[in-house]
Amino acid sequence: MKILDFGLAKATLSVANVERELPGRDEAGLTRPGAVIGTPAYMSPEQARGQEVDRRSDIWAFGCVFYECLTGQRAFAATSSFDVMMSVVEDDPDWKALPPATPTAIRTLLARCLDKNPRRRLRDIGEARVLLEDIESGQHEQPAQELLAVGDNRRAQRSFRAAAGGLLLGVVVTLGWFVSQGETRADPRRYEIVPWGAMAYTHLHPALSPDGTRVVYSSGGKLWMRELAKLHSSEIPQTDGGDHPFWSPDGTWLGYVTEAQMWEVPVQSGTRMAICALPEHIVENGGCTCGRDDRIVFATANSGLWAVQADGGIAREIVRVAPGEKDLHRPSTLPDGSGIVFAVHLPDSGIRHVDVLQGSERRTIFGNEYFLEDPIISPTGHLVYSRSRTNPGIWAIPISMSELVPTGSPFQIAAHGVRPRVTPNGILLFEQRNEATRNLVWIDRTGKVTRHIEQSDQRIISLSLSPNGKRLALGNELGLWILDLAPVYRVQLWN
Repeated sequence: MKILDFGLAKATLSVANVERELPGRDEAGLTRPGAVIGTPAYMSPEQARGQEVDRRSDIWAFGCVFYECLTGQRAFAATSSFDVMMSVVEDDPDWKALPPATPTAIRTLLARCLDKNPRRRLRDIGEARVLLEDIESGQHEQPAQELLAVGDNRRAQRSFRAAAGGLLLGVVVTLGWFVSQGETRADPRRYEIVPWGAMAYTHLHPALSPDGTRVVYSSGGKLWMRELAKLHSSEIPQTDGGDHPFWSPDGTWLGYVTEAQMWEVPVQSGTRMAICALPEHIVENGGCTCGRDDRIVFATANSGLWAVQADGGIAREIVRVAPGEKDLHRPSTLPDGSGIVFAVHLPDSGIRHVDVLQGSERRTIFGNEYFLEDPIISPTGHLVYSRSRTNPGIWAIPISMSELVPTGSPFQIAAHGVRPRVTPNGILLFEQRNEATRNLVWIDRTGKVTRHIEQSDQRIISLSLSPNGKRLALGNELGLWILDLAPVYRVQLWN
């Protein structure tokens, strides 16, 4: 079979005449004169919005045609051109319509071609040709969603760096286990996951199951679960308002928090159970971890560390904020279950350090790092953490597992990554921030940009327009700002 594409032709007949000339073609399948140019059913999302397009729109169209060849139905179908374009922008194809025998590599290729974010789409159609040739020759046997395999038993630090990749707000990467000679035992593998309903300015607080096969994250006021062997996420029932999810050590239940309560819910089926009332709301830099003894330790990020048993009770403060400290953040359990590591924030300073609590003994194991966050001890023999503002990203430092003291120098794993988490079998999960420039603009009711206000490389967290439309309150990672819009200038209220 050969598919020919002659591009866009200038329409010289009315739609009614075209329908008479080409019976069986509905309005949604035609290139309409005026407005947005292109065939709606095969338009890319950026093309449907009237934005600039490049060859990545052709890759999207290839994905649509390929999907249609495999399923016998369009990837995006509706009764009118407008509804088709809305479906292109907002909906996903019905992946269940693919034949059951469709190779997982083909499913991955389609997902890459039909990614709504052009920056994450397949880069070059030649990649698709090579992949299809490999499948035809039997050379491609990758599991579902596997997009990259790296690692060739080189030195440990180099392999550790190579193992890390980025999620769109979440990539799961298998880290190699390190032997005494500094070599990996297995090839690291990287998986891309596109969370459903995620806003660009939100954290997902993803949590990886102990066996590394499932990811749970918060989005849209609910919790979602993604099995790595499948293409879609599914909503977890009874988790409305859920945030900061965490797994039980055996992976049979999930914990999470709402505004004032901590809950647990069985992974398979069952009714959620209240664990405890929270002493205060857990904010962005807080978090929870559950040890092998079913003791849950959590930080609200406004005080010390708290603990409660998983079968319920009253939370009690087990580590108080010491003099000269501001608050404690993001606890995690040591691989052997013998203690907790956490970040310590100092007042009026970006300098932070990592402490460990084993029994009743608390001591500092690493410190004097600017904007350090999310510490966790990896079973590979590294302290993994994130940094912001100064050399931002995921970092690691070799550490003695018996003494919990650094044995080498820090090195960066992935730029702009946040929220690292490592499972007992060596799987690393983190969120990947989008560091592209943000453009603040006015748009009219048709979606047309009428005015550019300003550009910024800071993540915008919240916006609020004054009643008279002359001032804008803007919250970003550096603080809260007021923008006067005529002319545009900003004043910082606080940081």
